[in-house]
Amino acid sequence: MRKAWENHPIFCETPVQNWIESHSSLKNARFYGNIHSYNAFELTQKIKEQAPPYEIKMINLLRHPIARIQSLAQHWISNCKENEVMKNFAEKKFESLDQFHELEASAVSHKKSPLTFEDKLFVDAVLVLYADYNDFSIPITHIPCERLFSDIDFLIFTIKQLTSFDINIDDNYIDHIRRTEAKNVSNNTPRTANAVFQQWPDWKKALVRDVFLTRNMFNLYAFFGYDLSFISNFAPKINFPKTVLSDYIPRIGVSPDTPFEQTGFKLDALDEKATAVNHVAVEDNYNGFNILFYKDKY
Repeated sequence: MRKAWENHPIFCETPVQNWIESHSSLKNARFYGNIHSYNAFELTQKIKEQAPPYEIKMINLLRHPIARIQSLAQHWISNCKENEVMKNFAEKKFESLDQFHELEASAVSHKKSPLTFEDKLFVDAVLVLYADYNDFSIPITHIPCERLFSDIDFLIFTIKQLTSFDINIDDNYIDHIRRTEAKNVSNNTPRTANAVFQQWPDWKKALVRDVFLTRNMFNLYAFFGYDLSFISNFAPKINFPKTVLSDYIPRIGVSPDTPFEQTGFKLDALDEKATAVNHVAVEDNYNGFNILFYKDKY
């Protein structure tokens, strides 16, 4: 079978029944599988719409989101360099996908400069978090792939679960798995998700952190044992200028001479004569302020 990445544009348009039949035509077997480009939510929808005449049993393999984003970005970059079809596919995706435009705008605001083509490929890889978010919403078994690599008994159980326990796995097969060397190992990629994250520039860290925060995804991954504390603890370097609240109002589209009652801001209480503060920390894309009463000042 060709790599799913090399055939991605065609694969996405292929009916589920067609790619199942393409497997069965290769060799007589009781069970067939593939490394494919569908996510669990998308495949579930396609099965409902197309109703293929086969029983399709699914388990959704999870991966640490940081390692997965890094891997996808590297695949995109490598394949777009080698494959003009993939590069054209990526460029069309950049132009047409609203979710990409939203993430692109956020990335630009953090980077403070235009994105390169490879930057855009990274942004596109971050969209996998949106796919995971949808996958978590459907009633399907989710399995961390890292456990499959480290626990042979769990791997065997997973295979049996996929095959409705209608398969016998003997010692020879287990020995073969244990002797098999790791695939796709890169000497330049750190071994832990935290190490990968720490190598990213701040704009990439902030972009991913924002997606986790806006979609409240930390607990979704933590449930499966993934440590994301290094993401939630990340904070960009912020300068603390001596200023007043009204100096920041132009940054969020309001003229500085607009009376507060006409800005549309939701304020519990405000004394306009007492809003001077010594230090205000402002994060990009954060349209709000915490006003504290300290030493007789708001």
